Amino acid sequence: EPDGTPLSAVHDRMPIFLTPQTAALWLDCSQPFDKVVGTVVRTSQEHAQKQLTIFEVAPLVSNVKNESPDCILPKKEYDGKQFAGGLGRFFNKAPPGKSQPEAKRPRTDLATAPADADAKK
Repeated sequence: EPDGTPLSAVHDRMPIFLTPQTAALWLDCSQPFDKVVGTVVRTSQEHAQKQLTIFEVAPLVSNVKNESPDCILPKKEYDGKQFAGGLGRFFNKAPPGKSQPEAKRPRTDLATAPADADAKK
């Protein structure tokens, strides 16, 4: 049961978290299951209460083809990284010391003839 752990906000069931000690106990075939399970479950819950951190991840995780360090980033951090590398870079202010590129202005150094000059010929 995830009661008292961060997992309770996400799901009504919780996996067993094995420590090196409980893993050895769990795999010891000479011990009866009913003698082992209580200790393993208690230790697992204690471990989850103290060590488990839960955060939302990006949809990137939902595709087994994705093998990237981005898979373990919190969703907000991943979204910020994606935004900063895409359209977001146009909306961010330049860091101090870096000049902004000048906006392109129409060229005024080209001579232009009045529109009706050709009509008079």
